[in-house]
Amino acid sequence: MVTSARPSLAAIFLLFLSLLNIATASPLPDDHVNKTLVARTQTLITEKRYEAYLKKYFPATDHYLFYSGGAEDQVKAFKAKNPSYYYYDDLFNAYNENHLWYKAYNEETDLDDGEASSKALALTASG
Repeated sequence: MVTSARPSLAAIFLLFLSLLNIATASPLPDDHVNKTLVARTQTLITEKRYEAYLKKYFPATDHYLFYSGGAEDQVKAFKAKNPSYYYYDDLFNAYNENHLWYKAYNEETDLDDGEASSKALALTASG
């Protein structure tokens, strides 16, 4: 049996993928860990639900702050002097379990949708 010293086309292709940081994957065999996968029951939160949340817990829509990229430091400085104003982070990013977010949404079933929340914030503020 004579083998060629030239690399095969498949080997060259895999080398090319590895250089581009692209990984190939093969499917796992059926039931490879003897467990059944169960689909999550989470659903995306809709714009309407975000709007209802904002109106209920943050009704002062004239105190919503909007800013462009790179201006977050200015917003934080403004908020330091005007704590009754809100920006996206205050409304939607729950850093502790006391945030109003947890009164309105269930972590196990409600899946956050950043685009819908941003649209709801703009719609609620503009009336």
